[in-house]
Amino acid sequence: VGPRVVFEVQSSAEREALKDERTLSAVAVATFAGDALMVALRLADADGPFSLTLAVSDVTVSLLKVT
Repeated sequence: VGPRVVFEVQSSAEREALKDERTLSAVAVATFAGDALMVALRLADADGPFSLTLAVSDVTVSLLKVT
């Protein structure tokens, strides 16, 4: 997987997060390891910043961590 695909995944995740009117900011970092995609999101809403880590496959999206 090349840098363009990583950029597209990151951009798409940020755009989706910002569709929720409660989201003030969103920054995504995507990494691929074989067939596994990990997306770390740093988000902020009126209550402050928080992070989500997701594992994405062709079938599921799993929430791995919320901080």
